[in-house]
Amino acid sequence: MAGLIRIPAVVREMTDALRMAQLTENVQRADLTTLEVAEAVAAMRAAGQSRSAIAEALGWNEGEVSRFAALARMPDALRDAAARNAPIRALSDLNTLWKKDEAAVRQFLSETEAGDISRVTVERLRAEIEAKQAAHNVSATAPIAPEGPQVESPKQTPDASLETAEVAG
Repeated sequence: MAGLIRIPAVVREMTDALRMAQLTENVQRADLTTLEVAEAVAAMRAAGQSRSAIAEALGWNEGEVSRFAALARMPDALRDAAARNAPIRALSDLNTLWKKDEAAVRQFLSETEAGDISRVTVERLRAEIEAKQAAHNVSATAPIAPEGPQVESPKQTPDASLETAEVAG
């Protein structure tokens, strides 16, 4: 190590401002995955920073900060997609669909490379889920036709009940 036994250094205690600057710099690096960015945002929130302060520091809107912060509460399958760098907006949309049809989202994630996950592909999945649910709702509300031969029930008229009484009597 260059033959030095000691090096000149200044040791500073980590302040909230320094931590915020460090996290901001890390988030702005291009090589972070969606999950790593979300973890940095979570660390900023844990350090007491407001959404608006984080948004201002990163040059984002508060909605973007909220989407990254929400990743911590998403199912593991979505967090895994974030680790593979699926975009946060698509993951946010998938999280909404997860609540409607978890199996369809799981299948989508297993069949789709992270690089192919986008708002467009998620919108196609949404349309498929909604079409499936609409078809299910139609079949659930359609009248069920009885099986077997149909027998017409006797008509209840004053004349019919009179005729029945005369025949029986």
